Amino acid sequence: MASVSQVESREWDLARYKKRPSVYVIASQPRSGSHYLAALLRQTGSAGVPLEYFHTAHWKRWVKRCDRYNPLSAFRLLCQVRTTPNGVFGVKAHWRQFEMACRLRLESEFTNARFVHITRHDTLGQAISLVVASQTGSWIGGQATQAEPEFSFTAIQSAINQILAERSGWDRFFAYTGIDPLRLSYEGLVEQPDETLRRVCGHIGAEWTGMPGGE
Repeated sequence: MASVSQVESREWDLARYKKRPSVYVIASQPRSGSHYLAALLRQTGSAGVPLEYFHTAHWKRWVKRCDRYNPLSAFRLLCQVRTTPNGVFGVKAHWRQFEMACRLRLESEFTNARFVHITRHDTLGQAISLVVASQTGSWIGGQATQAEPEFSFTAIQSAINQILAERSGWDRFFAYTGIDPLRLSYEGLVEQPDETLRRVCGHIGAEWTGMPGGE
């Protein structure tokens, strides 16, 4: 299977869904558990294929696959080939990535979207994890490291500021729009993945049949 950064890969494609899907967004920050949550949702087979489509490099590769498509056409083609048969389409996005979607004038495509907001109580631990991933180049389990991590108070401080800015961006968005997201924590997901996934599936309108793989 293609890696989660290869969003343009046809290996992620599903049978074309011709109707307008029910859209949901995993609203996240780096190192908040969103990768784990998205992986579990993909495994259900009823929650779309949530990936970081609006990561700048990922989106460029997707548009290249679409050839001459404008952003709206490119996004709607994405919906067609990444929606599960029950009509559910998902996106995983950090705040800056969702801002990019809005700059592409795609905000109307999320008018009726459901949002799942995942944060991490341990902000310091989240920041340290972000610094380690940035220094080593290892962002997900099993990925080879490219360098050894080194302690840097300045890097940790910068990571904390980045995380808080991401949270603030989502909080302002929810306040301005009146959207009430399903709120999750990294800690809760790790401690109770089955219950957390049940809640998410209920929120986004996906069928719940238990943890993928019978976990």
